[in-house]
Amino acid sequence: MKRTAKSLFLALMCVAMLLALCACGNDNSNANSNANANTGDNNASAPADDGTVYNLSFTIHDPATSVKTQLYQEKADLVKEETNGAVNITIYSSGTLVAATDVAEGIIAGSADMGWMFTPFFTNQFPLTEVVQAPLQFGDVYATSMTVKQMYEEYPEVQAELSNYKVLNVYTQPGNYLFTTKPVHTAADLAGLNIRTSSSVGTAMIGEWGASVMSYGPGDIYEAMEKNAIDGFTFEYSGVKSFNLHEVAKYCTEIPIMTGPFVTAMNLDSWNKLPAEYQAVIEKHFGWNLTEEFARLFEEDLKVGKQLCIDAGMEIIELTDEELATFEIAANAYIDKWCADYSTGDFDARAFLDRAREAYEGYLADSHME
Repeated sequence: MKRTAKSLFLALMCVAMLLALCACGNDNSNANSNANANTGDNNASAPADDGTVYNLSFTIHDPATSVKTQLYQEKADLVKEETNGAVNITIYSSGTLVAATDVAEGIIAGSADMGWMFTPFFTNQFPLTEVVQAPLQFGDVYATSMTVKQMYEEYPEVQAELSNYKVLNVYTQPGNYLFTTKPVHTAADLAGLNIRTSSSVGTAMIGEWGASVMSYGPGDIYEAMEKNAIDGFTFEYSGVKSFNLHEVAKYCTEIPIMTGPFVTAMNLDSWNKLPAEYQAVIEKHFGWNLTEEFARLFEEDLKVGKQLCIDAGMEIIELTDEELATFEIAANAYIDKWCADYSTGDFDARAFLDRAREAYEGYLADSHME
């Protein structure tokens, strides 16, 4: 009898040990499951209230005093406030984190979590996004910004160009005019001048019109003008204001040589690691609503910038139809080539450009510019 009781006792102990081992196994399984949920893969991120702080870097090549930089800072502050400090976006201005011409690759590589990307700096990488670069076709900043947003929404081909990023918003700069030390009324007046421009379209046009193309970063234009290394540059009034270029240029020929899109983009891994609640806050403040907000901001900044130029004694040159026609010959040839280059059996680039022009005309009525 004693032997039977002892055997029963040992059997019960074995059962207890097996149950304990099973419990430990379940705990380890749950822990592994939770660890996998925190990797950020497929947006399977940590819960928003787990105490994790997400420090994100944002690169922009405008100076800290720029109204664009200041608006991004305002949005970063709102994100931090609404997440109770869990999402902290640090703005790095003047290209101190990633140079303006390295941003496209820098965001993909994770050198910056977020950034302000001017697509024309990256030749042939985003040609459909840049449809509004067609020379002499687009210029009004509100209408152009809303057009590039609409084209992104309508065309999978545009979305595909930006598929390596989490796209938060797109908008455009205003039309780039010609700022010079000598008056320019016709294409022939550019012959022999050295002109800085910032895109392949500007390079092609300036070259076709007879000037030599020079390459300088936005922050280097002032010194280049002072040293007579260049005779002029293409820019918009807002950029002239940001870099004090009204102090070194004497003339502005108001011809919309080109405009270019800005993309507020985010590294995909950085985005996917964020809890859905925090993603929603970022989209609320950095998302598509910024397209119109930035366009309106540019409108006001353009007026201030133009007035600075006038107050500095700059002569504003408005071309007659006959003078404009001297520039249109090369511009139309460029457009024909662009349509031929980007048309395929499945995609009609001419129809795409015509759709963009149609959208642009529709938005012009809502512009705040005179």
